[in-house]
Amino acid sequence: MPPTYSPPASPVDKTLPERPRAAVKGATPPVESVGARMVNTMRIVLAFSALGVIYVAPSEPERLTALTYASLIAYCAYSVIAYYFGTRDHTLPAMRINHWADVCFYVYLIALTGGTGSIFFVYFFFPMLVASFSAGFREGLLVTVVSFALFTFVGVTVAHSGANFDLGRALIRPVSLLILGYMIAFWGGHEITLRRRLTLLKEVNNLWNPRFGVDHTIGINLDRLIEYHGASS
Repeated sequence: MPPTYSPPASPVDKTLPERPRAAVKGATPPVESVGARMVNTMRIVLAFSALGVIYVAPSEPERLTALTYASLIAYCAYSVIAYYFGTRDHTLPAMRINHWADVCFYVYLIALTGGTGSIFFVYFFFPMLVASFSAGFREGLLVTVVSFALFTFVGVTVAHSGANFDLGRALIRPVSLLILGYMIAFWGGHEITLRRRLTLLKEVNNLWNPRFGVDHTIGINLDRLIEYHGASS
């Protein structure tokens, strides 16, 4: 009896092994709307500008002039060092350390240069902008509230002990700091949310490999959605 002929199996009939889903990369980059190089450059500009202001207008620090000069020179050195290391480490924890250090120094500078009447009051908006546009609404609002509380306490305490205490300025500056800081935090958080959504849409719409099947693609996109909303599978 002649053997029966069976045609070779078609490559289409072969079942491909299911490929394990790869880990999904985070949808939010470490730094969202602000670059580390630009932020560190602006910190240097602010530091040397403050030193130049008190040099050109020596009447600004009414007391502890030598300590004010020494503190600003130290801050200039810190800003240069932060620029050097910041351009090599773009992680969000490094950015957070820097803007919190800025808040602490600006409170200290306010205490040295007249409290709520200090011309360096506007420097508080720099860490607010950095926190809001790099870490989102929550971080920006936290920096705003801490800056408001410390500026009000230290500023009013130092200014009230001086001879030229202006109650109107002492009240309006903390209020404007709080209101404008909240608006900056809101806009920064909103922009980060939009950027994360655009990143998610870009990843979901990437061309998928048909060799691994539809289930694999659906699973990858579900993992991305889970990570975007901060849930656990």
